[in-house]
Amino acid sequence: MDGKWINEIPGADWQRFKGPVEAWERQDEPIYRVPVGSAFTITLDGSALKNPTVAEIAMIGPGYSLEVQDINIAPGQKDTLQVSADGMQLSYKPGANESPDIVLADEGQDNVDFEFWVKGFEMETGGAINIALDTQKGQLRVNTIGNKQKGTYALVVTRYSETDAQEFGGEFTLDPADTVYVDYVKWQGNGKPLTVEIDYGSDGTIDETAELEDLQNYQPRVE
Repeated sequence: MDGKWINEIPGADWQRFKGPVEAWERQDEPIYRVPVGSAFTITLDGSALKNPTVAEIAMIGPGYSLEVQDINIAPGQKDTLQVSADGMQLSYKPGANESPDIVLADEGQDNVDFEFWVKGFEMETGGAINIALDTQKGQLRVNTIGNKQKGTYALVVTRYSETDAQEFGGEFTLDPADTVYVDYVKWQGNGKPLTVEIDYGSDGTIDETAELEDLQNYQPRVE
């Protein structure tokens, strides 16, 4: 705060990025270390900016990682990222209409790992995209409670095994109050549909089960 390091998380610390002189001149954000089991909030604050910039957030934990990429920050804009204590739930709230990329990776069981890439087109100011990974059920949960308009989302699921990597790519549409559960463990591989369960109104009851088509060699549109 005001150029000073203030630590409100016991056991947390930070370290300057070690790189070429140019990195220091850019005043890159330092690396922060947060104790395992700590929930926290990251704020991207554009108050000091004179021109728009593109930022990203990366976090590595035991057996998982997450990234928010291609974040467009304008002068005065503030975006927030909330991360749960176990690192399996996140909520990203933009301070302007934008569509960052959210990537989660998990070390699965039996030497099978998964990576998830989610992009919400035209996310609204004041709304948030909420993503949770339930490794016990093999489900990825997505909702955008707080938004006012129906949204379209791109989804890429990559499954890594000891022998190969298989990828699903497609899109789904979600009303603001609804939640979609992606049954990624049940996916049968390249070219096969991906089962999703939809909870209308996010009341905890599954109202519809659908299959998303695997759009092979999927290239998400950019808006």
